[in-house]
Amino acid sequence: MSSHQGLRRKAHFLGTKIKNLRKRNNLTLEDLSVRCVQIDADAGPSISYLSMIENGKRVPSERLLEIIAEIFQKKTSWFSGAARTDRDNRTTVCPPADSRTPGGQPQPLPRY
Repeated sequence: MSSHQGLRRKAHFLGTKIKNLRKRNNLTLEDLSVRCVQIDADAGPSISYLSMIENGKRVPSERLLEIIAEIFQKKTSWFSGAARTDRDNRTTVCPPADSRTPGGQPQPLPRY
């Protein structure tokens, strides 16, 4: 397999993980974009850019991956890892920045 095909496969795999997390947490692309901008306005992606990432057409920067990891309360290494167990795939979304505690810590959303 050429390195170009390998990169496309990794981009698709990463995008699929992000899309699955977003949908599992009932977020739209717009919701995810807004949450990213709340954390870092300079690195926050547009809705269309997030869509391209989810569809394997773009690869997020390291900073954007850190932001997405923070939102979904995952380690960045989780996004590049192989398939995980159900326990590893459960997550809660970090609430928007304006709903954080006075100390700046996120308040996890309740699990349903």
